Amino acid sequence: YERFIEDKIRQFVDLCCMSNISVFLLSHRCFGYYIHGRSVHGHADTNMEEMNMNLKREAENLCSQRGLVPNTDGQTFQIAISSQMRQHYDRIHETLTRKNGPA
Repeated sequence: YERFIEDKIRQFVDLCCMSNISVFLLSHRCFGYYIHGRSVHGHADTNMEEMNMNLKREAENLCSQRGLVPNTDGQTFQIAISSQMRQHYDRIHETLTRKNGPA
């Protein structure tokens, strides 16, 4: 089944992991999602040959798992933040927007 049906979200999570990029997304004021995109290979700046070898090592369980918690593979999480944290986030975002212009 998985070979024939594309899972765009899982592909995006894999891309985040291979790129060593985590994503914090708020879909509502105090609710959203977190993608833990840490590369288990130490770095993401690599050529295709090394990337292929890294993926093979993962498939053969020769490296640690991708998960946020040790010995797990959970990379996607629903998050709820406090109003205080949202206000802090908004202040940082406003400062960056003022300094660099809108995204």
